[in-house]
Amino acid sequence: MNSKPVFALGEVATDLESAIAHYESWRSDGRSHLLRLYDETISWIEWNPDGFPRKFGRVQRAILKRS
Repeated sequence: MNSKPVFALGEVATDLESAIAHYESWRSDGRSHLLRLYDETISWIEWNPDGFPRKFGRVQRAILKRS
């Protein structure tokens, strides 16, 4: 495996805020819960970036599913 640092693109901020609003609409800990999921996903990408699809050349992305 090839560990790499992860950087969120500016475009992610709007999506992240929308997801936080969704979780806050039905969970009292919605913000902290989603940010935990986000941090876990970032950790997985850093640990094994080749396991995530590449989009836009060298940029890789992951999607947090609504649950």
